[in-house]
Amino acid sequence: MYVFNLYLSGDIDFPRKQWAKSRKLVEGVMDLVLGVLRSESFEGIRIDSYIRQGSSREGLKVVEPNEFDAMLEFHIEGLEGRISEESILDQYSRHVSGFCFMKIDGVDMAYIRKRYPRLVQRGLFLEQDGRIRLSSKSLYESIFKSMVDKATDQIRASNDHQNLVITRKDNPPAVNVQIRNNGFDPTLPAVIDIDFVPAFRLRVDETTTYEGTPLNCPIHAVCKWSPQESFKALEFVDSEIVWNVKTTGYEIHILDVARNDTRKSIIFTALRIVKTYFTKTKRASSSPPPLVKIVKSYHLKQIAFYILYYLCHVHQNYELGGVRRALLYFIDFLEVALETKRLPHFFFSEKAAEMLPGYPAMPPRRLHYNQFRRIPNEALDQAKHSLLNHMAVDFSFRFEEGCDTERNSIKQKFRSVATSKDYF
Repeated sequence: MYVFNLYLSGDIDFPRKQWAKSRKLVEGVMDLVLGVLRSESFEGIRIDSYIRQGSSREGLKVVEPNEFDAMLEFHIEGLEGRISEESILDQYSRHVSGFCFMKIDGVDMAYIRKRYPRLVQRGLFLEQDGRIRLSSKSLYESIFKSMVDKATDQIRASNDHQNLVITRKDNPPAVNVQIRNNGFDPTLPAVIDIDFVPAFRLRVDETTTYEGTPLNCPIHAVCKWSPQESFKALEFVDSEIVWNVKTTGYEIHILDVARNDTRKSIIFTALRIVKTYFTKTKRASSSPPPLVKIVKSYHLKQIAFYILYYLCHVHQNYELGGVRRALLYFIDFLEVALETKRLPHFFFSEKAAEMLPGYPAMPPRRLHYNQFRRIPNEALDQAKHSLLNHMAVDFSFRFEEGCDTERNSIKQKFRSVATSKDYF
């Protein structure tokens, strides 16, 4: 498939043989890491499996098969059924969407110290306000990084190929394992990154359906802490114990369904074209436009879910004849998000509940999740200018293409979502 009307034209896909080789190599390394983690884990920490996620799993990867993502699902033996999520409230008792604490019920710190001395020493358990909570900082910094270091050390020691270099680096909230292909196989990417994200399974959603099919999505909490994370939007809590509630299961299922639906696949093909534009624009210049530096792949995917909601569920009769039309919607939604300084997380909005029957109810008094919350307003203004003066021009879109009634109607509905709620 080729990008059209772009000064950065070319393949957005990669050869099947390269994909197969990259995937085989990555799965081999992932299996080795998982094996070492299972045998070398701290007392009480049990890792059952890894769960593939991200663009490589979802069929959204573009240009090169060089990035893979997986959640490492962990458990703490002896605390089964006692660890649960606890809502984070702001100073006005409003629920903070998308984030939680992890609390332990039914045991005291004396039991914890006796059963898990090494985990206590590493700071995993914190006693606050009469509650025992899990520290996402300690899990990431003091436990998982150490475990992955042992795994990569063992893999390097057993590696017979001197031209295949395995290293570990930080990429919070993920622990990154990097594979450097120093002449090992010229058909493979020079560098392949695997991001492992430690994740705790909170529950399984047994009520939500999509187009008549029960989803049974596992809901996970992942470490949110990172050394660079200021948490200015959550200044009323201790950032070291904040966890992020993941909606990966819903995303994967909806994308799987979309592959077999022409109208939906048009939207996600447009997403892949936009991602290709961002990737190639970054590579083409040492100083790429602000838009492609600020807006990330997961931001673009969120916009795709909103377009899917409006055009495939609310207004199925609206025109969507091809990818060009879907790309215009991407520009519309990006313009609104950058102008309002807000990109609402789709799966913590009312729209997700409208599209997914049985979706878990959310507290009525809550702060909605703005994915642009940590980006300075000036940077968002520059990105909007870049959108209209670089991306729209590079796609050969004329401004008069933004005048039809259907698109303006949906654009204003999305603007209302971005401006009519309380966000953090």
